[in-house]
Amino acid sequence: MFGLKEFQSLQNDHDAMRFSLLIYCGLLSLACIAQDDVHAVDSMLHLLSTAKEDSNKVLTLLHLASEYENNKIDSADKYYSEALQTSEQINQPFYIAKTITWYTFTLNNKGELDKALQLNLHAYAIAKQLNNANLLASTPANVANTYFAKGDYENALKYFFEALPNIEAINNKVFLTTVCNNISASYRAINQSSKALVYAQRALVVSLSNEDTTGMGDSYQQVGNCYGDLKRFDSTIAMYKKAVQISDALHDDYLKRTTLGSIGFSLMNEKKYAEAITYIDSSIALSKADDDPLHFAQGNEYLAKCYLQTGDINKADAIIEQIMPLCEQHRFREVLKDVYLDAFNIAARKQNFSRSEDYFNKWQSLNDSLINESILKNTTELEAKYQAAQKQKQILALQKQQEIEQLQLKQKNIFILSLAGLLAFILVTSILINRNIQRKKLLAEKENQLHQQTIIQLQQEKQLSAADAMLRGQEEERSRLAKDLHDGLGGRLSGIKQNLNAMKGNQVITEESAFVLNKIISQLDGSIDELRNISRNMMPEALIRFGLKDALHDYCATLNESNRINITYQAFGLDDRLPQQAEIIVFRIVQELLNNIMKHADAKNVIVQLVKDETRLHITVEDDGKGFDTNNLKNVQGVGWLSIRSRVDYFNGTIDINSAAQKGTSVNIEFQNAQLA
Repeated sequence: MFGLKEFQSLQNDHDAMRFSLLIYCGLLSLACIAQDDVHAVDSMLHLLSTAKEDSNKVLTLLHLASEYENNKIDSADKYYSEALQTSEQINQPFYIAKTITWYTFTLNNKGELDKALQLNLHAYAIAKQLNNANLLASTPANVANTYFAKGDYENALKYFFEALPNIEAINNKVFLTTVCNNISASYRAINQSSKALVYAQRALVVSLSNEDTTGMGDSYQQVGNCYGDLKRFDSTIAMYKKAVQISDALHDDYLKRTTLGSIGFSLMNEKKYAEAITYIDSSIALSKADDDPLHFAQGNEYLAKCYLQTGDINKADAIIEQIMPLCEQHRFREVLKDVYLDAFNIAARKQNFSRSEDYFNKWQSLNDSLINESILKNTTELEAKYQAAQKQKQILALQKQQEIEQLQLKQKNIFILSLAGLLAFILVTSILINRNIQRKKLLAEKENQLHQQTIIQLQQEKQLSAADAMLRGQEEERSRLAKDLHDGLGGRLSGIKQNLNAMKGNQVITEESAFVLNKIISQLDGSIDELRNISRNMMPEALIRFGLKDALHDYCATLNESNRINITYQAFGLDDRLPQQAEIIVFRIVQELLNNIMKHADAKNVIVQLVKDETRLHITVEDDGKGFDTNNLKNVQGVGWLSIRSRVDYFNGTIDINSAAQKGTSVNIEFQNAQLA
């Protein structure tokens, strides 16, 4: 800790003061937690009463605020704000940036994340302007910290990796330990636990070699977090207990309360609820005493889960009701998502179904919002890449056109004769394509009739073995026809197109002839596309090669291209593939539901969601169309509905349909994983 004499010494050596300040705070708000030295606080308060508006006052305010930031957060905010105001009054950019690097730890903990981000970006801009090596290490790391607190982990990693080489350049091992731990935490947040463990172990090695006790505590905690993600709970708790020992030695309440909460969470995952509650209660008490709303809310959410699992529903309900407004006020969205889900489960247990539905909708809305933010960012990046590619294509097209215009007109009569022969061949090919399309439609009608008759027979005789043979046969026939169309006729049409393009490039033709040829090629493209669509609908290639998740994604994307309807597709837990027969049947169910919506619902928006957990697969298809009276389904004999019903029954699944006039339709289908195997 700096005393008053050190302040005076540093004032006489500006460069030494900068470096010492950076070493003291570790360049990160997260790295420095001082003991509550009452004598030092009294001394600094006395000094402030007579301090001039200069850099010494800024230093005094910074150290005074740091004494309070882990136990009296409002007092820390007060003195950091005054330090920032003083730095701006004396117009010293370095002190402005340095004050921000200290101040924003408190702002992050108070949940004032937008303010913290704005200040940190300002500090980073100052660091670039000053070209100060130490500030260039600290300020991007603080920007990253606030992005992490906001849940924007990709931007957090971006700024951490901007800071990392600058930290290595100044050889500050304390700071290096902290940033490696924070990179680890960011990778954990995006479910890359193996990468997270690499950086956490690096942080631990650096802190041990540097005999950095504070860094050891943080690193043991972070290595424990990574082990927990990897389900190595024994190693997890061992690491956490080492961190708690260090927190007691350092009187570090922040490390202690977060680590105690993590131990409780690990024990909860092992279903040791009584022991977990003991640790979580200790963490909550420290969070409340130190005015830490984030970890207070997180600990109480863990506690509610424990009581919910042990059957004490009333206690769990009381805890959730207490912390929900806190999470909403501070916008702790990740915690709030879990709180809504807990509230949903509690209400369901109490059979308060209207309340349960309300909390489920809140959870779903918040969860969708978090997912959509990530999707929007990725979509923007893809659009930028697409636009760049399109510009490059335009440049190449213009160059090619200039080359064509420079050619002389040659062999006109030969080309016309060749073109006439090609036209005749295309005409014959078009007739064959139309015949194949008609045969496909006739086959589809006969197949649907046969399917309906078979469904009725299966319902009457309950012969599941016959149903299995029928469904497999249908899909094999679809696959065969799709392959024949794609590889046979599709290959021939593509060859014709290549020959036309080659002839177009090798022959010099009139503008009128070129127009006719281009029109023919365009019509041929349309025929090829229609043939591919027919083949893909009969048996999507993505379904066989990549599985259900990607096949449905491609199918929904294809329907979206029609601009008739907006389909939002979501899939969770489908990274591992289902058995092929199950994937085909689920795909056909969703395909038929979407076809019904396109034909009958007059909908603008559709949500398709597949969720697979350890025991079940849940399918939801919901639209905002005109709806219908579900009582009429009892008398429906249409092929589409019977096809859906039979496929659901095939795996002993359940189907629930909710609809009303002008209120859209929601179809929920559920299969047990054991039935799909």
